[in-house]
Amino acid sequence: MNMTILAQKILSTALAAVITVSVSSSALKKITDVDRYTSAAAKTVEDQLNSTMSRTVTIKVTPANVRSGAGKSYAVIGTAAKGKSYQYLDTKKDAKGKSWYKIQYTPDQTGWLLVSLGNVTDEINSSLFTATTATTTTTTTTTATTTTATTTTTVSSTAKTTAASKNPVTSSSTSTEKSRSITSSTSASNTSSNPLGTLNSSVNQQSTTLPTLSDATTTTTQAAGTSKNVIISGNPVNVRSGAGGTFPKIGATSKGKKFRLISTQNDSSGKKWYQIQFTSTTTGWVLASLAYIEGEGKNAANKNTGKVAYLTFDDGPSENTVKILDILDKYDVKATFFVIYHRGMKSRYQEIVNRGHTIALHSYTHTYSKIYKSEEDYFKDLNQIHDYVEDVTGVDSHIIRFPGGSSNTVSNKYNRGIMKKLKESVTEKGFVYHDWNVDSTDAKGKNRKASLLLQNVKSGVGKKKTIDVLMHDTGKSKVTTVEALPSIIEYLSDQGFSFEALTEETEPIQHKR
Repeated sequence: MNMTILAQKILSTALAAVITVSVSSSALKKITDVDRYTSAAAKTVEDQLNSTMSRTVTIKVTPANVRSGAGKSYAVIGTAAKGKSYQYLDTKKDAKGKSWYKIQYTPDQTGWLLVSLGNVTDEINSSLFTATTATTTTTTTTTATTTTATTTTTVSSTAKTTAASKNPVTSSSTSTEKSRSITSSTSASNTSSNPLGTLNSSVNQQSTTLPTLSDATTTTTQAAGTSKNVIISGNPVNVRSGAGGTFPKIGATSKGKKFRLISTQNDSSGKKWYQIQFTSTTTGWVLASLAYIEGEGKNAANKNTGKVAYLTFDDGPSENTVKILDILDKYDVKATFFVIYHRGMKSRYQEIVNRGHTIALHSYTHTYSKIYKSEEDYFKDLNQIHDYVEDVTGVDSHIIRFPGGSSNTVSNKYNRGIMKKLKESVTEKGFVYHDWNVDSTDAKGKNRKASLLLQNVKSGVGKKKTIDVLMHDTGKSKVTTVEALPSIIEYLSDQGFSFEALTEETEPIQHKR
């Protein structure tokens, strides 16, 4: 945002709005002086605004390596987790033309981060403002007399606002967030230093005084959002008179029913309950694990069940990738993609990362006869896909899945016993390998029926509380995987699973043999 334009526009536009009288030729110079005077006041506002602005870099992938200099040849001094924010210091390009952010990594140490790993945002330093809960108001007041001129500018900044278009009740705007305002005041005590001081005497007698801008105030009010709703996900669900299973049952409701949310509360055992408007005259309480707040997604509601599902897709990206990502977005689900090299798919690797999913390593060639010929050949292939993913997305991934899984026996055709050695070697080199414990079986044929894939997931879940579901992202031969995905997500969600993407801290599911 150009602060000079902002401040000057506030003052100049306001002044133009109140000077609506005809001006004699002798007053023209005075108006020019007024414009200069307004510009000076605007500069004061600009300086105050700029002094309150700071820039932060927020990490958008996990993990993100922080280096001692702007380039991959510099040493890694640490890692940064997704969602963490650091003070932005500078931007610089390395020898290959890639841009890097310099950040304040610790209080006494700076570091460098690939631009593709973080987002820069401008923030207002709230310590320099007086916080209020008032609605957002922008007011500029200009008063002129023959002896004194005072220009006062109040600029209100709202951290977040609720768009009027999202509010079905009103088209006006009201901010429900805290607004912060700064005030700049300049005064001149005599007519010689203040061009506004003698303006009135030069103006045609149609107007004898310059009105204050309080008569021309611009106010933007954003209406507060309506109450949230609770959607029932269990069937049936008991409604109780208080937040706890010991309270009397006052009724029951069914899956899909919607009620207005009044409040939330934890019972003595730590379980969360939602207070709802059960009837027009009665409130009641439902267990949070059996419902979710509209707009926050059922995935969020299942976070307290202790059941986690990791959806994993091997062999992509492909022409199906964006379709898969769209479905995941629809259900507010994050997943993990174990990728291989595909020519002409750079944008899809990046899209996986941009949408907040984990990009992990599978193989560069996925040719068993090459990669399982020897340990050296395996790591040559693994390093190739690692470096390619890092070059394209900036993600330095150490999450891997062996082609065929760690228990595959096909590798014995090329080097008997190599998997035992590789499992030890990858761990020693800092990689974490993941297998699966639920198989959709989409790899056992081309476009197997979607209903069969869903049934295989259902039978594979059993009583497990942590599952890693194996699926594939391989284009035309796996169209039915895309078709089955919504049903798979809905089924697992109904079973109380929340969905997460794998990270390097996730306890891996690994085959025993």
